Amino acid sequence: MKSLLGFVTLFSALTATSHALTCTQCMAINSASCTGNNVTCTSGNTCGAIYAKTVIDNVVTQVFLRACISNVSCEATGTMTTSQGQLWVLTKCCNTDNCTTADVSFPANGEANGLLCPSCVATDYSWCYGSRYIQCTGNETKCLLASMNLQGPAPQQVLSFRGESYS
Repeated sequence: MKSLLGFVTLFSALTATSHALTCTQCMAINSASCTGNNVTCTSGNTCGAIYAKTVIDNVVTQVFLRACISNVSCEATGTMTTSQGQLWVLTKCCNTDNCTTADVSFPANGEANGLLCPSCVATDYSWCYGSRYIQCTGNETKCLLASMNLQGPAPQQVLSFRGESYS
């Protein structure tokens, strides 16, 4: 009887630790909710949501994504501003099957903080020179230069930009 109880306890412990989370995977534009298929997360991942908001030429676009997210990316936040527009990204995680994260709100722009950053955007170049300067606001305390290769159905393109960021 004692060995049976020990076996049941060990079996319960092993099955509990090997359970992977099941999360909803979906994406919506200009909506704070979406529905989709359930997927099983791999080890080191949890259920989460990524909220992104862009403002370009006074046009606001919001993207909401639910998926399995790396544990190290949970609660990541950041902003980026260039002379062409702004980007906000918030990541929230939860730890139960098909859970949903709490509603989020993007921070207000805040007041000018005294830091000026060069700003530019260039396509098909891995570098751009910022002859315009933008005033940093709120928690944006770093100037940045970034370059990325965009790949997809269209031909590959390089996008470079300068601006300010908070992370």
